[in-house]
Amino acid sequence: MSEAIDHGVLQIIGVRESHRGQGINLALAAKSYLAMIERGYKTASYTIVLDDNWPSRRTAERLGGRVSRNFNILQAGVGPVNSQQHRLRAGGSGSRAFLVGPAD
Repeated sequence: MSEAIDHGVLQIIGVRESHRGQGINLALAAKSYLAMIERGYKTASYTIVLDDNWPSRRTAERLGGRVSRNFNILQAGVGPVNSQQHRLRAGGSGSRAFLVGPAD
């Protein structure tokens, strides 16, 4: 017998720069969480949020999220490297996973 799925994950939300600051990110996240509740999920994660992505962090917190895990993002590849990739490769940016739902 398989176990019921009761945890959802919202991994990526992107809003075009020209449309930011209008609450679209919050609305998308809220709609996603409402759909998870309708499916019977008891908890959900909002991941992966870079440490310096304050708008996304505020969205998670407004929805009742709290930091539950920290990650270091490492990247390897070939070809030209831009400054963002270099910063990630060097471990200069961490990320957070926010847990939304009942506290453990």
